Amino acid sequence: MDRRIFSFVMIATVLCCLRGAQAQANSGGSILSNFNHITPSTPRPEDVNCYVEVRTTTQMGGRCGRMGRVYTCQAGPYLSPNPGCQGVLSGTRTVAAAP
Repeated sequence: MDRRIFSFVMIATVLCCLRGAQAQANSGGSILSNFNHITPSTPRPEDVNCYVEVRTTTQMGGRCGRMGRVYTCQAGPYLSPNPGCQGVLSGTRTVAAAP
């Protein structure tokens, strides 16, 4: 396919998606709530010809601590800032809320 035609098709597709998202937002829906009408379904295992890296977020239980003036939650080698740990370390809370 000629690059100009490909570019035109891509731009038209993006504009169509943006218009649909804006219409959904104007009707009270979330812009990101449903893109099923433009995304293909996941292929069957025998039809796969490439791979997509999907990153996931997992919450792990840890212990509150401080690094200088920053309150943190540490779970093994993982460390995350967590302002809720201030209450745990001062004794006003027993568990910090997840960030």
